Amino acid sequence: MKKLFFIVFIFLGYINNAQTVIYETKLDKSLVNVDTYYLLDVNKILLTENYSMSRKKTLSKHFIIDSDKNSNEVLKDLQGYSLGLIGNNNVFITAHQEGSFGKLITKVYLNENVYDLDDRNLSIYSNKNNLFNTVCKYNITDKKGVRVESIEKDEIYLAKINFITGKKDLIKLQKPDLLRLKSKELLKVGDIKFGQDSNFKDNIEIITKSITNDKNKTTLYRTIYDLSGKQIEDITYEIEIDNRTLVNYSNSISPRLAAKISETPNSNERGVSAGVMPPLEDIEINNYFIDRVKNEIYVFGALKTQKLQPFGFYVYKFSNDGKLIWKRIIDASDKEGFTRRNDWSRTSIVLDEYMNDDQLLFTVRGERKSMTDLYNYYYIIDKSTSNILEKNNLNSEYTTSKGSLSLTGGTSFDRNIIGKNKFCNSSTLAAYVLNKNVKSYIDKIKNVKQINIFSYITSKGIWLTETDFENYFKITLFK
Repeated sequence: MKKLFFIVFIFLGYINNAQTVIYETKLDKSLVNVDTYYLLDVNKILLTENYSMSRKKTLSKHFIIDSDKNSNEVLKDLQGYSLGLIGNNNVFITAHQEGSFGKLITKVYLNENVYDLDDRNLSIYSNKNNLFNTVCKYNITDKKGVRVESIEKDEIYLAKINFITGKKDLIKLQKPDLLRLKSKELLKVGDIKFGQDSNFKDNIEIITKSITNDKNKTTLYRTIYDLSGKQIEDITYEIEIDNRTLVNYSNSISPRLAAKISETPNSNERGVSAGVMPPLEDIEINNYFIDRVKNEIYVFGALKTQKLQPFGFYVYKFSNDGKLIWKRIIDASDKEGFTRRNDWSRTSIVLDEYMNDDQLLFTVRGERKSMTDLYNYYYIIDKSTSNILEKNNLNSEYTTSKGSLSLTGGTSFDRNIIGKNKFCNSSTLAAYVLNKNVKSYIDKIKNVKQINIFSYITSKGIWLTETDFENYFKITLFK
């Protein structure tokens, strides 16, 4: 009997170690809302508590919380809801609006100091196109310091803003080789598009792509600059597909609203919604993910058959200097899911790390017939071998959703139904079907009111947030 008790005790200890409540608070008329943002570089959560001080005045406080529950308040007593909060190491950017229709105020917080940031190019929703160090912000602009409209027609510059002194500089950049994007063998595009990335290093890069006329081969080019504007690397990654056709779709390099796909390169034809452009033919042919630990790159995208029917996906792994390590073709041509997709611009494909530094999570989601009829595919891939360790194709009750708008008034676009009055984002759905501890936890949540569950899947574990937006907010970490 004692032996049995000891075994049960050890088992319960293991379950408790697998999940930890990191943060929990009650919501009321004062603390009305909590937001989170995952800091990838340090594996911590940046948490915002929003307080209602009066009918027209709000106050927000910001904390960094680690996996051991240690909490450090980094931004204090900010007036107004934060419309966006960008964290990069120890530098934070906030933006809030004065009144309902007032000016957008943007500030930089560095250690104990606060600086105004006058930058019309700053996106308060993403820092993918901006690089911050402890002194300056950098991004790529035209000679006027604004967004580059045409990389062919415009000169390009590295815009530098010192947010301590307020000084602004423009450093002219050598353009990437654009001739390699234009030849008789390549698909002709109306205007060459490019992506911009920082990858959280002390450099900034321009992404360009070429595609052959038969759409069997595409090349991704990374032109990398240091912070003095010197071009230091130009790396080539070639993708060649046999007996299949590459297809452009909406990706995170150049996000697009939902629109019916046009096969006309860079077409301005109207899609489902008037005035909405389809995905661009060149830059949206695929996407990539960089392994920060091993400095390797994964390029991935979607495939059609030679008869132009949906087929599946591909993942190619390269060394940082462009040498192919392995390739994986994934067949997803089932009649109830991917093959019945509505249009390519409503297909989302994401590749990220899963639970440790040795696995990848490949996620595909999209629509079968409408915005309330979804399909979801999840594949865990071994980084070393390309073997698929686990897969789950959801064409069941979890693929339905509750319309296209935010379900609970939260900031996330979370539409998946995961249980009675339980709604979640796609990362939570992946964690639910792939991780038994997460599934057990969510199934045991006793709720009467509607709750929203939002997760961050990382190489260090799964950060799961849950709230009913009225009574409580909670963060649980699964390792």
